[in-house]
Amino acid sequence: MWSKGDRLASGLVNKDTKVVFRSATGMVVIFIQMSAEMWQFDIHGDLYFEKAIDGFLLDLTRKWKNFGCNHDVTIVLFSRTIYEADSWEQIPKEVQHCIQRDQRGRFYEDVYRVAIQNERLDDWTSTLRLLKTYFSEYTDSVVKKHKTVPHMPNAYNSNAAQGNFLQVLNLSMNVFEKHFTDRSFDRTGQLSVVVTPGVGVFEVERELMNLT
Repeated sequence: MWSKGDRLASGLVNKDTKVVFRSATGMVVIFIQMSAEMWQFDIHGDLYFEKAIDGFLLDLTRKWKNFGCNHDVTIVLFSRTIYEADSWEQIPKEVQHCIQRDQRGRFYEDVYRVAIQNERLDDWTSTLRLLKTYFSEYTDSVVKKHKTVPHMPNAYNSNAAQGNFLQVLNLSMNVFEKHFTDRSFDRTGQLSVVVTPGVGVFEVERELMNLT
């Protein structure tokens, strides 16, 4: 037990006590939104991607190591590619199966790339280095992946607000919902973290929002 930052051997629990449960062996899913803002600079001249990796994730993994955590971690990069098309006739038939249309009539394709899955590591240096490699290759491998298809409309990476935010939350909730099935007792607790360069405001479909 702790009280005001000090570790105690005993204590009194009454009606004013706030009980907080924290797990050192949780299922942690970290989603990193690779929206257009990730390639922009903040007022200090740092890329938002650098702030996410060398700032937030580096500090987080160091704290895990200091506290002796043994989390089961999955990291997923996600983004939404928007195509400059006005009708389905402008989309080649060979790629129509992977493209959708939103409530505003925009044609888009959601992308999810699993960087690591169910990893338990003491040293996260190599993983953070791997994420930087993905970043340098992301535009060519995701936004321009259909560039060899004849008559393919131009594509661009959406901003954070237009991204697939609720979709990734549901990805982790679908897993957490069945967490009791074939339960592993060396993992306790569940956590989803979404790292985004946006301001926290997202354009979402009402039906999906109600479902979530």
